[in-house]
Amino acid sequence: MPAAAPKLTPDDLMTLEITRVIFHDVPHRPKNSEIKPSLSDVETDISGPKIGHVRDRLKIALGSPRAYPIHFGDSGSSPVPALVREATANILTSQQFVALSQKIALHLFEHHSGVTSPGLLAVMDCAVQAEQAFAILKLERKSGARLESIKVGGKRTYDLSVLDDLVLTQDTRFFKNALFHRTGPEDDDFAALACDDQSDQIASFWSKFLGCSLVELPRISTQKFFEASMNYISNVVADPVEKTAIYEAVLSELNSNKKRFAPKTFIQDHVPVKHQKPFHDFLETQKVSLAQFTVDTSEIKAKLARKSYITNDGAVVTAPADKPELLTIEKTRIIVNDTVKKVDHK
Repeated sequence: MPAAAPKLTPDDLMTLEITRVIFHDVPHRPKNSEIKPSLSDVETDISGPKIGHVRDRLKIALGSPRAYPIHFGDSGSSPVPALVREATANILTSQQFVALSQKIALHLFEHHSGVTSPGLLAVMDCAVQAEQAFAILKLERKSGARLESIKVGGKRTYDLSVLDDLVLTQDTRFFKNALFHRTGPEDDDFAALACDDQSDQIASFWSKFLGCSLVELPRISTQKFFEASMNYISNVVADPVEKTAIYEAVLSELNSNKKRFAPKTFIQDHVPVKHQKPFHDFLETQKVSLAQFTVDTSEIKAKLARKSYITNDGAVVTAPADKPELLTIEKTRIIVNDTVKKVDHK
């Protein structure tokens, strides 16, 4: 998983502008059917105020609680990431834009099944903070609505006013959408959001079509690394000295003031050589990010906390704050309800 990408903020969404759009009608795809999508051959004319309605509805959808940060996945099964990169790396000609949008529509149709909702696919060139962006929307078609294409110069397209009347009503849900804002020249220099109001998260169908995954929140990345590390230390590391060394290193690093944490660097610096590859592989099997992430210990504060008891004569007994059962505190003595793994001569 790549390092956390920049986030699309509400202020960014306020600057969203749509510079061109094309619509394709993507129907059901029943088995053994010869039905095909109805592809536009030219862009839709977006002059006039109606495009503002589309833009405002998109802003609302992407600003909702059901919009989540996403990033391009590692799988090469979807052509969408490469097409988004191509669309935002340079200014495409109209012909190139149309051809690219048709590839996305055909890819969507290939993933449709008899139970997949039909709808219009809208592909948009956009700008966010005056920088290139790209939006993909699947719009719900109203029950019984028939969408008639028009001819412009002998080529098929959909007129925005027809869409406004039949599809883009106040009751229409922008039920699947995604916005990709290019933030730099590299392949993964994007801030992106996706929304799917059919579920609390991004539905599997939509994420696979986009070739994207949800960006993991820092608190979740931190929690997953900590819990996987504790699991490995408890169940794999046999030597008590090595157990303690790795355990103390995990606590020290996550309790430090560092804002970023790199698991690969941690493994290299703090894990004994014989455990470096097994630990690395174990984290991968546990779906733990090995890329650098922002530290947020809010989910594991109690597990990271240590509580120290200092006696009159200067003895110090320290234990995890979330395991009070390890110590029995009496008036004249402290009893440790655990076994000794090592003696520290510091």
